[in-house]
Amino acid sequence: MTRVQVYLDQTHLNILDWLAVQAGVSRSQALRQTITTVGKKVTKKPKTNPLLQFIGAGRATKNNVAENIDEIYLRD
Repeated sequence: MTRVQVYLDQTHLNILDWLAVQAGVSRSQALRQTITTVGKKVTKKPKTNPLLQFIGAGRATKNNVAENIDEIYLRD
């Protein structure tokens, strides 16, 4: 595993703590389980996820932000 640092506001920290207590696991494990669960949902239907649509994931189009960031950034 790789150590990462995540900044959460108090509301998100409270939710994470609640999830951890409900699952009977540590904060870290609750966060890993949540990421895994969300990741499975996102990868099943990537075109319905608005964040993936925004970045153009899974498409090779002119709207693909990742491929066209310089052009988009430098627009007047």
